[in-house]
Parts: sequence; structure tokens; C-alpha cells
Amino acid sequence: MSVRIVLAQLGSTDDKQLNLQKARDAIGKSVDVYGSDMVVFPEVYMSHFPAGTPHDVVKADSEPLDGRFVTSMCELAQKHNTWLVFGMRESTEDADDDRVYNTTVMVDSNGSIVGSYRKTHLYDAFGAKESEHIKPGDHLFDPVDTPSERLVCSSAMNFDSRKSLAIKPYRGLTSLSSLLVGSVALSRNTIGRHSLLRERWRIRYLSLLVIKSVIITVAIVWLWIQWVYTWQPDRKSKP
Repeated sequence: MSVRIVLAQLGSTDDKQLNLQKARDAIGKSVDVYGSDMVVFPEVYMSHFPAGTPHDVVKADSEPLDGRFVTSMCELAQKHNTWLVFGMRESTEDADDDRVYNTTVMVDSNGSIVGSYRKTHLYDAFGAKESEHIKPGDHLFDPVDTPSERLVCSSAMNFDSRKSLAIKPYRGLTSLSSLLVGSVALSRNTIGRHSLLRERWRIRYLSLLVIKSVIITVAIVWLWIQWVYTWQPDRKSKP
């Protein structure tokens, strides 16, 4: 059975109601125009805050899984008879912890939450420190049965997903390419850092090629000199 998935790569703001309205329009268009069976939204789509936003502001904006935003998304899934995958900032159980969970939620076409994944592998690289404002989850994922396949919620930084499936395969999973589902948010700074890293590796690779070429050239020249002055018979000794 084939499934049509629409990727709603929408920009998110710090206004949850505006984001919800954009999601409402996107879901309606995805179903009416493309006949989608599942609509996937970006990471932490519920609300996006610029870097440097105080932790207490982000924490105050967070919601539980039964909060208003998730409930509204569940209602949209039921109304349009489609599955939804979206990111949110989930509030934590510890009132003294000013961090929140980076959670991906999966909702079925009946409007029920069938799975959620709290990001476990946080982005602490290239000067970013996601662990300062995001609390990591304590488990990887749980497979979710859908009309076509079993799906797994994961993230781009979760390198253990494929390894865990390979070591301990889940019953009913047929192929990794068809079951890993996640929502990713890339900012301009993140893309820039990755581009910088890629450029550095490209320069190193080219430098190694140049060094290798020089070594090979020197070796060839040395062998030629040896052949001319050492291995070639002395012409002067001939009568």
C-alpha cells in the first residue's frame, strides 16, 4: 500500500497561534490538492525563538502533550483524516529545570497521539549548545504502526537509530529507508557552519591530492635520473 507524504517546510515564529493557522492552511492544501496521507512539519514547529532568548520565556511558552497546540493539531488531523508529524517544545516535569523537551509528535488520522519522541542527541557543536535550553529524552523511540508500514520518529543527530535497529530489529520493520521519519529545522547559521566544515574538508582533501601528486612527480624524476646516470650503459666506454 502506497502512502503520500507531504513535507510542510514552513517557517515558524514565536506566535503559536500564527503557526497554528499556517499549519491549518497547509494541512487543508495538502489534503485537497495533493491527497496526502501524512503531513510532516519541521522540528519545534510549535514556536521558534531566536538565539539568545531568555530561558524563562521559552519555558513559559512550552506546553504538555495535552496542551492547546497539540490538541488543536489532533483536531486538524481528525478533521482532514490525515496523519501529522510535528515538533513542539514540551514542558518538563521538574519545575526547577528551566529547560524544555524538543519533542516530535505523531498523530493518526483519528486525531490520537500514537507516538512521541523527545530528542536525545542534542546539537552541541560549532559553538551551539542546545543542551543549555533543551533537556534530552531518556529513550530513543517506539515504532508506530501505520496503514502501510511501521514508522520510527528520530532526528538528524540521532546516530544510534539505525544501529539500534540493526542490533535489535523490531518485528514488522521491512526497510530502514521507509520507516525513519523525523522533523528537522535548519537555520542559516547551522547551514553556514555545516558549509564551512564541508569547505574545510574539501580544502584538506585537495591539499592531500596536491601533496600526493608532488611526491609521485619527485619519485618519477628521481627514477629517471637514476636510469640516465646509473643504469644506462656508459656510452663513452664504447669503441
